[in-house]
Amino acid sequence: MEEGFEIGVQILPAESKMIKVHRDVVAKLREDSVLRGNHEALKRSLAGLSREDYKKQKHDWIGKNILPYIDST
Repeated sequence: MEEGFEIGVQILPAESKMIKVHRDVVAKLREDSVLRGNHEALKRSLAGLSREDYKKQKHDWIGKNILPYIDST
């Protein structure tokens, strides 16, 4: 971790559904500036949480605010 940023690498098979889900989430955030701003505000509000709590709350937020609006089948 450097200056508050952590970079992780996850290796998945090319046909993994999670790759499409991740790309769809990123695309949705890129196209919707309000949603992107809300996402950034959420991440700032989670500062100081443990890694596990941060990931859980961010995952829950994405599940409620983005996943219902993308087609990742």
